[in-house]
Amino acid sequence: MKKIEKETILITSEGDSAYEIFTYNSSLKRRLAAFATRYPELCKKIRFSTDGSETYSVDKSRVSIRLLPPYSE
Repeated sequence: MKKIEKETILITSEGDSAYEIFTYNSSLKRRLAAFATRYPELCKKIRFSTDGSETYSVDKSRVSIRLLPPYSE
């Protein structure tokens, strides 16, 4: 696969208590695997594929999305 095709997708709805995180990103996969090992009640791998993707279910209270303003010059 080309890099442009290797996506990371967060899926949820307002009624869900967890995010599904689908990713090909090696760094994120390592971080999710370590978190799942340490906190199995909050995070677990639910799917993987031979093409290199993995999907984790992560409790919503453990995921944060930050938007950072640009640095001033």
